[in-house]
Amino acid sequence: MRKAINADVKRMDERTAWLREAVEGLAKDVVELDEEQTNILDDIDNLISVMDQSATIHKNTIETLRTQQKEIVLLSESLEGTNKVWCRISGILIWLVILT
Repeated sequence: MRKAINADVKRMDERTAWLREAVEGLAKDVVELDEEQTNILDDIDNLISVMDQSATIHKNTIETLRTQQKEIVLLSESLEGTNKVWCRISGILIWLVILT
């Protein structure tokens, strides 16, 4: 009977050792997964930062284009005014040539 009990104890010790190894392996896996999760979260934070920077650049580009568009409109209006002045001057010069 002692042999049977000793055999059972030996099997339990073997199973306990196997379970201990399995638990240690799982603990290592958990640590690795935690590190991977941390790396993924860091990558996501970096992507969000890059997206924020891109959005800011896009916003600034749009503002710059709007400003340039306003400047172009003002220049166009100025050129129209200058064109009208030159037309009047040309008309006066033509009349002066005709009259002289």
